[in-house]
Amino acid sequence: MEKVSLYDPERDIVVDVTLSPEDILRAQNDLTFATSLLNAAVKDKNITKNTESISIDGHSGSVPTQQITPIVQKPTHETNAEIDISNDDTVDNSMYRWSTAAVLLLLDTYKIFQDKFSSGKYSHKKIWDEISAILVEKGRTTTGLQCAAKLRSLKKSYKSMKDHNNVSGNDRRTWQFYEVQEKLKM
Repeated sequence: MEKVSLYDPERDIVVDVTLSPEDILRAQNDLTFATSLLNAAVKDKNITKNTESISIDGHSGSVPTQQITPIVQKPTHETNAEIDISNDDTVDNSMYRWSTAAVLLLLDTYKIFQDKFSSGKYSHKKIWDEISAILVEKGRTTTGLQCAAKLRSLKKSYKSMKDHNNVSGNDRRTWQFYEVQEKLKM
């Protein structure tokens, strides 16, 4: 775990957060993710405006207003807004971007566990955690809650499309996951 400083030029604050190396890379490359980390930290602690001038890489001045800058460094200055947050507690569970391959892997894994869901002998949360563990083994960093939410969304889209296609006179809609879900009898 390393400390990352996130600067918000609109509020003129710096927030230090502790992240894993993977999340540091993601924050450096994904402005939306960095923004969500900053907003979560600000929301958690109700940070007040920092009036100190901030020096970034030896240069004083302001950063463009539409940019939040993640900086990986050992803290060299004190700020009024220092917060340590852990990745598991504050990152919104809906932040994972599902690629087509990840969705297909989720659907295939769900197919394996489908009988457990309907048997009533197992906790759904534990089943989703097992599914998530399989996805993590295959290189996808998801949680059980994210998997459950994605499948719920897929079922909703499938049902909507199926209902639309069953109405006489409507044009036929297609979707890349429709046939896979048709086989699962969702």
